[in-house]
Amino acid sequence: MIATLDLHHCTKVEAKKLLDHTLDNLGKETTELVIIHGYQGGHVIKDLVLSYRHHRIERVIKSINPGQTSYLIKAKK
Repeated sequence: MIATLDLHHCTKVEAKKLLDHTLDNLGKETTELVIIHGYQGGHVIKDLVLSYRHHRIERVIKSINPGQTSYLIKAKK
Protein backbone atom coordinates (compact mmCIF):
# COMPACT_ATOMS: atom_id res chain seq x y z
CA MET A 1 0.00 0.00 0.00
CA ILE A 2 1.15 3.54 -0.76
CA ALA A 3 0.51 6.34 1.73
CA THR A 4 0.73 10.07 1.02
CA LEU A 5 1.80 12.96 3.25
CA ASP A 6 1.31 16.58 2.16
CA LEU A 7 3.72 19.02 3.79
CA HIS A 8 2.67 22.12 1.84
CA HIS A 9 2.52 25.23 4.01
CA CYS A 10 4.33 23.55 6.93
CA THR A 11 7.24 25.09 8.77
CA LYS A 12 10.36 22.96 9.12
CA VAL A 13 9.44 22.11 12.74
CA GLU A 14 5.86 21.16 11.78
CA ALA A 15 7.10 19.06 8.85
CA LYS A 16 9.55 17.14 11.05
CA LYS A 17 6.80 16.41 13.61
CA LEU A 18 4.47 15.18 10.85
CA LEU A 19 7.20 12.98 9.37
CA ASP A 20 7.98 11.51 12.80
CA HIS A 21 4.32 10.87 13.59
CA THR A 22 3.49 9.43 10.17
CA LEU A 23 6.47 7.08 10.00
CA ASP A 24 6.00 5.91 13.59
CA ASN A 25 2.36 5.05 12.87
CA LEU A 26 2.49 3.51 9.39
CA GLY A 27 0.83 0.12 9.20
CA LYS A 28 2.77 -3.00 8.28
CA GLU A 29 1.01 -3.08 4.90
CA THR A 30 2.53 0.27 3.84
CA THR A 31 5.44 -0.14 1.43
CA GLU A 32 5.88 3.43 0.22
CA LEU A 33 5.28 6.93 1.56
CA VAL A 34 4.91 9.69 -1.04
CA ILE A 35 5.71 13.08 0.42
CA ILE A 36 4.40 16.18 -1.33
CA HIS A 37 6.63 19.07 -0.35
CA GLY A 38 6.35 21.48 -3.28
CA TYR A 39 9.28 23.28 -4.84
CA GLN A 40 8.33 26.80 -5.83
CA GLY A 41 8.17 28.24 -2.32
CA GLY A 42 11.78 27.38 -1.48
CA HIS A 43 13.74 24.26 -0.65
CA VAL A 44 13.67 24.09 3.15
CA ILE A 45 11.05 21.33 3.35
CA LYS A 46 12.41 19.48 0.32
CA ASP A 47 15.91 19.51 1.84
CA LEU A 48 14.50 18.24 5.15
CA VAL A 49 12.67 15.39 3.40
CA LEU A 50 15.78 14.39 1.41
CA SER A 51 18.07 14.38 4.46
CA TYR A 52 15.56 13.01 7.00
CA ARG A 53 16.51 9.76 8.77
CA HIS A 54 14.12 7.28 10.41
CA HIS A 55 14.44 3.56 11.13
CA ARG A 56 11.45 2.76 8.85
CA ILE A 57 13.00 4.38 5.74
CA GLU A 58 14.71 1.85 3.50
CA ARG A 59 15.45 4.18 0.61
CA VAL A 60 14.75 7.75 -0.54
CA ILE A 61 13.56 8.14 -4.13
CA LYS A 62 13.55 11.48 -5.93
CA SER A 63 10.59 11.80 -8.28
CA ILE A 64 10.42 13.17 -11.81
CA ASN A 65 8.04 15.65 -10.17
CA PRO A 66 10.33 18.13 -8.33
CA GLY A 67 7.58 18.74 -5.75
CA GLN A 68 7.54 15.22 -4.32
CA THR A 69 9.82 12.57 -2.88
CA SER A 70 9.10 8.95 -1.95
CA TYR A 71 10.37 6.77 0.86
CA LEU A 72 10.46 3.00 0.46
CA ILE A 73 9.35 1.65 3.82
CA LYS A 74 10.95 -1.27 5.66
CA ALA A 75 8.60 -4.00 6.73
CA LYS A 76 7.47 -3.74 10.34
CA LYS A 77 8.77 -6.60 12.46
